[in-house]
Amino acid sequence: MPLSSPREFRRLFALCSLVLVVPAASFAQVADGTVRSYFTPPNTTPSIRSAVMDASGKVVAISTSAATGAFRLNLDGTRDTGFATVGYNNTLNSVLIQSDGRILVGGMFTLTNSVFRPYITRLNTDGTVDTTFPTDIGGTGVEVLAPGSGGKFYAGKVNGYGLQRYDANGVIDSTFLSTTIGSGEINGKVLAVRELADGKVMVAHQIVTGNFATVSQKLDRLTSTGAIDPTFTAPVPNAPVHGFDILPDGRVAIIGEFTTLDAVSRVRVALLQAGGSLDTSFAPSSGMTFFGGSPHFGVKFLDNRLYVHGDITTVNGAALKGLARLNLDGSTDSTFAIGTGTDAKVYSLMLAANGDLLVAGTFTTFNSQPCYRAAYLARNDGVVTDPFAAYLIAAGVPADRRGASDDADNDGISNLMEYALDLQPMTPDAAGLPKVDKGTLLTLTYRHAHEDVTYTVETSPDLDSDSAWTTTGVNQGTSAPDGTTTASVAPDGPHRFLRLSVSR
Repeated sequence: MPLSSPREFRRLFALCSLVLVVPAASFAQVADGTVRSYFTPPNTTPSIRSAVMDASGKVVAISTSAATGAFRLNLDGTRDTGFATVGYNNTLNSVLIQSDGRILVGGMFTLTNSVFRPYITRLNTDGTVDTTFPTDIGGTGVEVLAPGSGGKFYAGKVNGYGLQRYDANGVIDSTFLSTTIGSGEINGKVLAVRELADGKVMVAHQIVTGNFATVSQKLDRLTSTGAIDPTFTAPVPNAPVHGFDILPDGRVAIIGEFTTLDAVSRVRVALLQAGGSLDTSFAPSSGMTFFGGSPHFGVKFLDNRLYVHGDITTVNGAALKGLARLNLDGSTDSTFAIGTGTDAKVYSLMLAANGDLLVAGTFTTFNSQPCYRAAYLARNDGVVTDPFAAYLIAAGVPADRRGASDDADNDGISNLMEYALDLQPMTPDAAGLPKVDKGTLLTLTYRHAHEDVTYTVETSPDLDSDSAWTTTGVNQGTSAPDGTTTASVAPDGPHRFLRLSVSR
């Protein structure tokens, strides 16, 4: 029995003069690293310095341009014009979404929309400035923001002010050992920070002595009060550590500008044991090279492998830009199908709710194809194998609107019909509906896009009775190699209608 209602098909008939043009590629079981087509930012998208996803799946980003400031991308990648424009007078470095949806922006700026609001600005969910957030956060410019338990957040500073913890409303947490210039051990520039499940805090930072005359690099673990945890002792890198991630077994993946750790060769990426010592089982053949300038790197453990990203130009001697996936022995995972990668930096990499990966940065091509600043990449590990379910998940359809007869984008076309015709279930797209023509025969042309769908064209002399629809007299046609199919029926009487029915 058809899943689409007569009312839906009346709408289909009203629009059926439009030609089906959407490609027939399936969302399911493509190679890991393949760029998804459901998210396509336009070429006017600003360069992205840092990005996060809000509760609805939209991308909140800060630009490499202070004047552009923060912006938001819709689920299809287009610019969210309902998000207010906010300008700053200096560099933006980090963005963080709080549990209530408000947005923290940190950087080197002192003015927000020409008003004194230094180093951290909080935006409302529509992008407007939250004027209730304090302007006396202490210290100086912010390099990185990170979430903490109970709504608190951390701000890693520059110029000797180290690391501070704040409550949700920007009041400094006096129970956490904050530092000032020349005192304490977290007294330099903080490059990365993460609160761990047990309340301890991992921090990559610089140690400054002698009025900034000496700078050395360090990775430390702090207690929940901010004191150095002596049970964690990491080797000393010869250059900054920009990022890290914690593996389920407690090991720590680190990435940065370093080429040695305690004089042992590890070129920009390494794995440490839970106590901090070097894990010698992870031994990349030659590590990574990078673009240069102001480098930035990140690492994420996922699928029992390490995703590395940033200013990368080669990995283990092979041309591979922007990002790569490494096995836990340090070798490059060649099943991550990204070709030669991007043409510029990948600043952010995160796991989306639908199981795919979201990357963002300054790039304009991905695997030699146009791809502006952000992209979703296929990740099949753990993704639902049913192609219809995978299609809905990949498109970002909310869990409570994934039924076959649901209409997630309210365009009058059911989810199953969207899938059958390879439309976008979260974007109204009536232009992809079948085309009806009247000549010697009355014809309906559509694309047979998925082999797990049964397509049936039916005819009726009127639209008033569902029981009048029949396949009698309908030539269902034969699919062309690209799936294009034309069904036909001889005109009979003053009225004759066609409809497409789909089922699984």
